[in-house]
Amino acid sequence: MTRRLAARLEQHGRTPEVHYSEGQDLIPGSAAENEHHEYLLGFLERHVG
Repeated sequence: MTRRLAARLEQHGRTPEVHYSEGQDLIPGSAAENEHHEYLLGFLERHVG
């Protein structure tokens, strides 16, 4: 579903920031969850300030 959403955004001229954790399920392991939080914090710092 995420890949389809990213493709649709790109079709409409947007550049989505998407990060995939290969080999992870819907409930990620702790390393993938930590990585996700780092991406999220970086995104918020760039866009919210």
